[in-house]
Amino acid sequence: MEKKSVQNSWYCAFVLHVSIHPIAIMVPYALTCMNPMIPVIERLYNETYMNRHGEELPENTWTLLLSMTMSMVLIGAFVGSLSFKLLLNCLTRKQVMITLHVLNASGYVIIAIGGGIWGAYEAFVLGKFVTGLGLGLGLSIIPLIINETSVPHRREFYSAVFGTSMSSGSVIGVFVGWSKVLGTDETWVGVMLFGMITSAVYLGGVYWIEETPYQAKLKYGNQQAKRILEKLRSGGRFSSDLEMEMKSLLGETSDGSTEGGVATLSEVLTTPQYRRHFIGSIVLFSYMMICGLNNILFFSDQIFLSANVDPEVVTPATLGVLSMGPIVSVGGMFLLKFIEPKKLLLFGSVVMILGDIFMTTSQATYEQIPAMTYGAIAAVFVFYFGYMFLNLLALMIVGSITIDRTRPVCTNIGGAALWFSAWLVGFLATYLKIWIGPFAFLVWMGFTIIITVYIIFYLPNTKGKTSEEIQEFYKNN
Repeated sequence: MEKKSVQNSWYCAFVLHVSIHPIAIMVPYALTCMNPMIPVIERLYNETYMNRHGEELPENTWTLLLSMTMSMVLIGAFVGSLSFKLLLNCLTRKQVMITLHVLNASGYVIIAIGGGIWGAYEAFVLGKFVTGLGLGLGLSIIPLIINETSVPHRREFYSAVFGTSMSSGSVIGVFVGWSKVLGTDETWVGVMLFGMITSAVYLGGVYWIEETPYQAKLKYGNQQAKRILEKLRSGGRFSSDLEMEMKSLLGETSDGSTEGGVATLSEVLTTPQYRRHFIGSIVLFSYMMICGLNNILFFSDQIFLSANVDPEVVTPATLGVLSMGPIVSVGGMFLLKFIEPKKLLLFGSVVMILGDIFMTTSQATYEQIPAMTYGAIAAVFVFYFGYMFLNLLALMIVGSITIDRTRPVCTNIGGAALWFSAWLVGFLATYLKIWIGPFAFLVWMGFTIIITVYIIFYLPNTKGKTSEEIQEFYKNN
């Protein structure tokens, strides 16, 4: 078991919360805020098309524009994730954080000005791409910030806090974009401006945030790294416990030598132990989206409408489902005290599969069985309930199975895999609805089943284990 005599200071808690919550909220907000606004966007695009071409927007053109509008944020995030390691070579962690929040806010400004003044759908596409760049960088850097800032035995807790905060961001996005709040023809620009608030919070507090100890070591040397680590830990005096943490953070061995810093992609792929870290990270990051989440976040209102649910009920139903997320996440954090994370992840996977089956059944039978109309709402609830365990645990487990030497590469490529999967789901959702109708969710269920099998056989148990004990699994497997 790990020593727990060293604790995070109040300053460390401030740094972690100001870093975690803005990113955790802005990511799902960007994915969900346009869900209830689709009718507004369609009217705006149709008006613009009429002004430009003198005719109404064709159905196939609208389908393409909708897919691009909803998925362009994911393409941006994919590019942002691929750019992450390159940026780390020329910017510090803090500078990357500032950059991603500037990009997030800039994307919303582009939409608000270009769409609000000229009604240009190009502004929506470009703005969502720019915001996506920030999201991709955000999800890539958060595991580094948590693992380089927090005391080791609290890292899983802050990873869980990040997951819980993300589930809150989905609720905020749908609520702000609701037609009874800001999602109307007259006030939709406010939805874009609201998306800038989280970035304003971080940029307002960044003056008091220092670099992580690891970054300070790279840029300024040992003394500055020790000063910052002392500030991040309670106690004040630089003790032997903190010396041990510093050696662990910097990848030093017992004789004081280092392991060579951050591993390259080539080294990760050619070293069996590191390659297993890489594969596990790619699978878990991808799983967060390839399970079909964006079918819910982007199009839950449309799913309910296609199941003949009353239009006045669809957005409140989406809000009700997403509001359950933070509650389940908090409950999941409590269960983690007693249950192995891998077991909770498997439980969530099984529940998601049941939700996919229920969703397919309700959409395929509502015409013959009217009661199944509201079965779609129950099915989305079941699916999202299961997903909350994946949302809570995926990044936490990635942080546990990787080491400081492999984590940057694994989170960099893993983040890109997540966003590519998110784009694939978001872009194909509208077309799968046309091609196979109510059976679209079975596609994502297939991926869920495959990854569940992988989790059973190829992910280690992590509860109560030190990093060294977890690595024995990868060395011997």
